[in-house]
Amino acid sequence: MLSTAGRRLFAATRASQQQRSLHIAKDMTELIGKTPLVYLNHVTEGCHAKIAVKCEFMEPCASVKDRIGISMIRAAEKSGKLTKDTLIVEATSGNTGIGLAFAAAVRGYKLTLVMPDTMSMERRILLKSFGCNVVLTPGARGMTGALIKAEEIVKNAPNAISLGQFDNPANPQVCMCVCCVYVIGCLQTYVRLLTRVLWAAAVHSTALCEQIHYETTGPEVWNDTDGLVDFFVSGVGTGGTITGTAQYLKPKKPSVKIIAVEPEESPVLSGGNPAPHKIQGIGAGFVPSILGRDLIDEVITANVPESFAMAKRLALEEGILVGPSSGAAVVASLKLAKRPENAGKLIVTILPSFGERYLSSPLFEAEREFAANLETSTLPDPK
Repeated sequence: MLSTAGRRLFAATRASQQQRSLHIAKDMTELIGKTPLVYLNHVTEGCHAKIAVKCEFMEPCASVKDRIGISMIRAAEKSGKLTKDTLIVEATSGNTGIGLAFAAAVRGYKLTLVMPDTMSMERRILLKSFGCNVVLTPGARGMTGALIKAEEIVKNAPNAISLGQFDNPANPQVCMCVCCVYVIGCLQTYVRLLTRVLWAAAVHSTALCEQIHYETTGPEVWNDTDGLVDFFVSGVGTGGTITGTAQYLKPKKPSVKIIAVEPEESPVLSGGNPAPHKIQGIGAGFVPSILGRDLIDEVITANVPESFAMAKRLALEEGILVGPSSGAAVVASLKLAKRPENAGKLIVTILPSFGERYLSSPLFEAEREFAANLETSTLPDPK
């Protein structure tokens, strides 16, 4: 047995250990954010400015949308809408759903995600791995069909809610854009439905999307560059990343330039017409309601071939495996960096997601064919 002095020494040692700052996360959601910046070194040949990319593919689920998933859950918890008996039902088409599934698994909530059957097999497998119930709808019906099915499930399942039903009054400009592009002459009820589809496919909560990037992404960029950032470059999907980050950076440094990136094939922000394209995650075909147009200093376009080519170059030359929208962002950043007037400037560029999520997409078509046709080499017979 320990003596009295020994017990005192043990207690003092234990107390000292408890006072130490242990660098151990309570759960996986605490690992969201604080993604690193890294310089590009090889694809930047001939550039006058430096480019540092923010590696959002290093989030727990390999996407910037992890920030949104947990923020949606936390907002619902704060509002009192969620209990352990609640079934969360959402329509999704991409990384937001995966971020939500990850957060729901950590928090112990039941989740059903509804998605068009045209979404990649990787997405289905990832969602199932997190214990999420996946409901597929006909791809020809797009996100409209997914939303209709999600609403049907919410109506019929006990204790079911949709996080997309937070108070979000319709934005008249978005309604007008949808009306002009897709449903000219259709009934007003259908316009309202399509507007809600855009919410579901994007972020579900306009203020929430801006807020999370204002509170996290903006400060991270500022602190990690010690305020030396001169340009912030981001593709525009929902508009949340670029708007929230700009809202933080601009007051800190009014001279910082905010650069939006969109597909050359669908240059809506540049005043052009919407059109189909293959750069997943950006270029929704309309001006997002939350996009802070007054914060954006310039819009740069990148076409599909050059975006795909740059995504491949990043893997081969920088060891960075990313998707098409990251390729587009770097294409735009290189255009900035090659301008003589930007000599010595620092460009920070968002790389939103990991390339492994796009293995079944057109980006990796050649690699899939190569892998499928690989032959097994021969070995000498064992002695």
